[in-house]
Amino acid sequence: MARFFLFSLVCALVLALALAQSDDGIAVKSCGRTLKNRVFGLCGDYCSAKPEGISLTDACRFGLSDNQIVQICCPNKM
Repeated sequence: MARFFLFSLVCALVLALALAQSDDGIAVKSCGRTLKNRVFGLCGDYCSAKPEGISLTDACRFGLSDNQIVQICCPNKM
């Protein structure tokens, strides 16, 4: 019984660590308030994106990773 409890505890810790790590390479579709909250969480301020090139509308249409949003909105944070 103690082995089962220990095994369960280790599995729970491994799962918690895996979920806590951010996957910067995964593109996530986000629009509106959700996108605004992502930008604020990543950049800590408003988005200073330039009109040319990839835009934040692509985050809503196709999905962007956290790294892509940082490159678009606040490249000085990299």
